[in-house]
Amino acid sequence: MAALLPTAIALLVGLFMGFGIGASGGDINGAMGMGIILDILAVIALIIMIVVGPKSNNKIEETKIDNEQK
Repeated sequence: MAALLPTAIALLVGLFMGFGIGASGGDINGAMGMGIILDILAVIALIIMIVVGPKSNNKIEETKIDNEQK
């Protein structure tokens, strides 16, 4: 779930930035730099999350099914 946060935040900021530019009649090309920066920041955040890994200490234990119980 936390892995989706950087992408969702970048999308929402881009959406609201587009609403603001559209409402004010501004130039879309002027916002291109900010969109690229948002995308780069989202990718960097996802890379950091991959490198750090999950903070959970729960280890998955394999279950062994005994053939005699079947």
